[in-house]
Amino acid sequence: MELGSTRKCSRARGGGGLAVDRLSELPDCLLHIILSFMKARQVVQTCVLSKRWEHLWRTVPCLDVDHEEFPETGSTIQDEYKAWHNFEDFVDNLLLSHEIARLDSFRLHVNNVNRSYMYGYGWGLHASRWIRRSIKYSSKVDAWTLRRLHLSHIYLDDLFAKHIGSGCPSLEDLDIKRCTFALDEISSNSLKSLVINDCHSTRHHTKLIVKAPATASLRLALNLYYFTGGLFVTEMPSLSAASVSVLDNPKGTFHHNRWEFIVSLCNVTTLVLSDFQT
Repeated sequence: MELGSTRKCSRARGGGGLAVDRLSELPDCLLHIILSFMKARQVVQTCVLSKRWEHLWRTVPCLDVDHEEFPETGSTIQDEYKAWHNFEDFVDNLLLSHEIARLDSFRLHVNNVNRSYMYGYGWGLHASRWIRRSIKYSSKVDAWTLRRLHLSHIYLDDLFAKHIGSGCPSLEDLDIKRCTFALDEISSNSLKSLVINDCHSTRHHTKLIVKAPATASLRLALNLYYFTGGLFVTEMPSLSAASVSVLDNPKGTFHHNRWEFIVSLCNVTTLVLSDFQT
């Protein structure tokens, strides 16, 4: 939906009187709630509505940044590059201008674009840089309170893992889907919910270690073709529910540490295992 179709009318329909802008009369806290249900591009576009809205988007506590808000205008690689360039510019300016220390929730979704284009222009590296920069800049402010972080189709490396472990002291919900791992470990003392779904690794014989002692809910769905070094979870005394799905286990690569992995979930009250080889 474009803002052009939603701007307030200066005059009441069918009459000469001014329309009442009741929405702008709401306090910032309520407007922030409304804006939190919108995609980030639409949120920023509200700055043209009136003086009241000019800077309101800068303090929205929830940002949903979606690559799909920047569709391609054609089918060529040039069209794809132009769409990505527009998206990249938008996210760069958004993170520089928004008071990201106020963020409670941040979602970044990047389309799984053509692979030759993807590696040629390094889109995943850009996306990972955005995340790290947000955390780095916000960590300079005592009010850094990010609790929810959802990522899809992002390149995640050791620097990202380091920032998650040390730069997000309030992070409780981490959801990672179809991302590319150039890391061996995810560590956080504050996480309560962790989802890792259908991610793959760029490294040979990669192992995945999860250190999140406060986690109460764990959901893993992994293609073990990419994690032949094994899957390891440190003690989680608060864990109450766990779901582990093996999407692909070529030649029983998970065989050597599967029992060690299951024993590490000994405190769980609800455990669902899918496609395990016993």
